[in-house]
Amino acid sequence: LEDPDHKIRRQAVLGAGYLGLHTQLAKLRKLFDDEGMRLEALFSYALASPGEVNRLRMRQLFNKIDEMAGGLSGVEAETVETAINQRLQAHGLEPLAITNSEEADDFR
Repeated sequence: LEDPDHKIRRQAVLGAGYLGLHTQLAKLRKLFDDEGMRLEALFSYALASPGEVNRLRMRQLFNKIDEMAGGLSGVEAETVETAINQRLQAHGLEPLAITNSEEADDFR
């Protein structure tokens, strides 16, 4: 996650997310401030965060990431939503429509 080669670091960040390496969350969180790695870090943080996978918990995770990141742009919100929906679908649950829903403001 700290490799100077951007391509290697990007793959490590994504790998941490897909492998669910919650031990790397602090390092992923630091990358929220790195414009070159922010999207990947947000995505991977959403994938790697521990906890029960259910719709309420995933809405709470979205809100937590939004707050920690100092707010999410539209693309960033969609990126986090994509990761969350991958987790939900892997558990046989319906995806959320956080960024394209009138309900979105209710969860922020």
